[in-house]
Amino acid sequence: MNTDKATLTVFTAGNMLIASLNISHPSGPDDFVTPTVLTTDRTSLANRIMQVKNAMPASATNIWAALQDPLAAPAAAGVAARFEECMDHTIGEGSSLYRDLANVGMASMLKQLDQMPEGSSLTINTDSAFLPWEILYSRAFDANWPQSVKDQNPPADPKRLWGYRFLINYNLLDQAGTSDWAELMAAHKNGGPFISLNLNATIANPGKPFQPIQHHRDFYTQQLLQKNIGQVYDLPANIEDQLYSTSQNATVLYLYCHGRNSVPFAADNSEALELAPDKQVKPTALGSATNVYARAPIVFLNSCTSGQPSPLSFSSFFKVFRQKQAMGMIGTSIEMPATFGAAFGCRLLTDYLNGVPLGVAIYDLRRELIDKGNPLGLFYSLQCPADLTAPTPAS
Repeated sequence: MNTDKATLTVFTAGNMLIASLNISHPSGPDDFVTPTVLTTDRTSLANRIMQVKNAMPASATNIWAALQDPLAAPAAAGVAARFEECMDHTIGEGSSLYRDLANVGMASMLKQLDQMPEGSSLTINTDSAFLPWEILYSRAFDANWPQSVKDQNPPADPKRLWGYRFLINYNLLDQAGTSDWAELMAAHKNGGPFISLNLNATIANPGKPFQPIQHHRDFYTQQLLQKNIGQVYDLPANIEDQLYSTSQNATVLYLYCHGRNSVPFAADNSEALELAPDKQVKPTALGSATNVYARAPIVFLNSCTSGQPSPLSFSSFFKVFRQKQAMGMIGTSIEMPATFGAAFGCRLLTDYLNGVPLGVAIYDLRRELIDKGNPLGLFYSLQCPADLTAPTPAS
C-alpha cells in the first residue's frame, strides 16, 4: 500500500509553541518542515481545547441513551437526522480547528498532511497539543450555515475527516518516566493478556434497553472469565487497589468512570477520577505513591457524561501513569455518552484480545462508525505506540 508515515511535533519553549513536521514516503525523499514558532501560546491552546470540548451540543449526543445497540447505524428516520446533526457539528468544528491552526503558522504543515494518501499514519509528539486532530477537515464548512450557503459550498464529506483517512496516535514528549519502548514492550509481552475491568457501578441508563454496567459484566463473562484473562472490580476500595498496586498483572488497566478536567494543560487545571459519588482519585495522590505497574499496561480512561462531565486528555494523569511505567493511555476528548462509551470500550478490548494492533483497531472502528453516520469514535485518542498488540494467551 502506497502510504506515508508522518511525525508532527508541537512543544512548548518558555511562552512559545514550536512545531515541526517530517513525512516519510515509501519511495522518494522525505518531506520536512523545520521548527516553526507559532503565533499562539500554551494558554491560548488550552482555551482552544476547551472550545472543542464545548462544541458538541447535548442535543446532538444524548440520542445514544435510547439505542439498543450504540454502535449500530440508525434505524429510524428521526434518529438518522440526529446522527447527521452530530456529524455536521463534528465536521464544522474540525473545519474551524483546521483554519485556526493554519492561522497560527501551521498552514503549510496541515496542507502537506492533508495530501497524504488514505491509510497513512500520523504520530503527534507533543507536550501540549492533545487536540482531537482526528476531526480536522480542510474544507470550509459550518453546521450553522443557512442552507443557501451550504448549497454554494461542497457538501460535508465525513470521509475527508483526518480520523477516517489516517491512523493517528500521540506521544507525550515529557514522559516523566522511562522512554525505553523495548523495555516496556517486553514487560507487556511477559505473560498472557489480562484486563483489569474497573467500573463506577453508579453509572446507569434508567429505563432504557442498553445498560452500560451490565454490558461490561457481560463482556467479562463472555470474554474474560472462562479464559481467566481478566477480573471485574466495582467497589471503590478494590479499584484503588488496582491503581496503587505493586503487584497487579494487568496489560490493560480499564476505568469506566466519571471524570473532571477543568482547563486541560492550563497551569491551574484540576483533574480527578470519580470512582463512586464519595470517592475521587487525583493525580497528585496517585503520583506520590511509589508503585509501578509490572506489565506496562495501557490505561484506558473511558469516562462518560452520566453525572460528572468527562475529561479532555487527562494531561496530569498521563504523566503519572507513565511514571508508573504504563505503556500509555487511551482517553476521550469530549463528554462521551455513557452508553456509547461502554459499547466502544468493550469492542476495542475485544479487538485487542483478538490480536489487532491498537492503532489499527481504533482506525478501523472509527471508519466503521463513520460509515454508519456516527462520529463519536473520532473523540478517542490513542496515546501509546500504534503497533501495540496483546501478548499471546498462555496455552
